[in-house]
Amino acid sequence: MRDVPQFCSDLGYAKQKAGGFKTRDKQHAMRLLDALTTAELAVEARVAKR
Repeated sequence: MRDVPQFCSDLGYAKQKAGGFKTRDKQHAMRLLDALTTAELAVEARVAKR
């Protein structure tokens, strides 16, 4: 499992001068992770019903 800053880096977001990512970039990454997780769980639940 990756943490949010690593996921931001994987997505290609640029770090700020202080070394971190912008709050909006981290929030966007979290929304994307949430959507991907929701989709994955939905697929797993559907496959389990078979």
